[in-house]
Amino acid sequence: MTVTSVSPEVRWWRHPVALAAFHLQAVAFGLAAGVPLAARMAETLGPFAGLDATLFDDGGVLLADLIRAWRGPWRGVLAATSIVLLLGGLARLVATTALLVAMASRSPAPWRRTLRALPGVWVLVVSALALQLLTAALLGSLAAPLVGLAAPGTPHRDLAAGIAASLAMAVVAVVSVLRDLATASFVGAGRGLLASVARALRALREAPGALFAAFAMRRLTTFFLLITATILAMQVGMRSSVSAWAAFLLLEGALLAGTCLRASWLGVALGAVLPEPRTHDLLDDLADDAGTALPDAAVSSTNSAAEPR
Repeated sequence: MTVTSVSPEVRWWRHPVALAAFHLQAVAFGLAAGVPLAARMAETLGPFAGLDATLFDDGGVLLADLIRAWRGPWRGVLAATSIVLLLGGLARLVATTALLVAMASRSPAPWRRTLRALPGVWVLVVSALALQLLTAALLGSLAAPLVGLAAPGTPHRDLAAGIAASLAMAVVAVVSVLRDLATASFVGAGRGLLASVARALRALREAPGALFAAFAMRRLTTFFLLITATILAMQVGMRSSVSAWAAFLLLEGALLAGTCLRASWLGVALGAVLPEPRTHDLLDDLADDAGTALPDAAVSSTNSAAEPR
């Protein structure tokens, strides 16, 4: 029997603490990485009336100077930014795991369970990243001769390069979906690493269209919001404190929407890999409707009867 839809999305909005932690770490590390770069850029461009518009003037002399200056004053800033981005990636890993734990248990994220799951989540994320890089490199090496056969500047060359890039992006998307499904299975359902990967493959085989549509819609919407907010912020500019705050709020709103869309996708991934029937969710909903709290023993005994799919 072919399944064309996935289980209902886990209600991510019921966990504001974990969601706020997920969002705030992204904002904090983004500011920590961006502010030193912006300060160095302002120091470099301060003497010029056009500020960053000077970079795009005819000739691009200042841009060339900035590139050459990378080995000078910029080296320390870029090294520090790289370290901040690495730490931000680790913090995002912790926040993602905590959010998954919170959504799977329908309670504030227990940090002990989150910390126990981190090594396995790290293995899944690093393995997925390595697979993405290797596959993209392999596709690039295979496509390079085909692109080279076409004359430079011709539509055929552009078409060949576009097809190669599209294939690489498709592979990256497939691996990203599998990574998130396996992570949701590992954290939310408590399966082992290999069992989580197998469950992710089965979920993707059961409902490929629904899962890819859910993933792509949220990623594309996030990208559109960030690009739109960036363009509007550049139009507003930094001419005064009011315009600076307006630009900040535009970017912050886009980031917050991206956080919610990411949490929504994780909710879809959890719904696709959690054991069924999701008795815990059903009993919680009944308890909410009745205005009473469900004893933990009742939930545990009922959930123990549910067979994983």
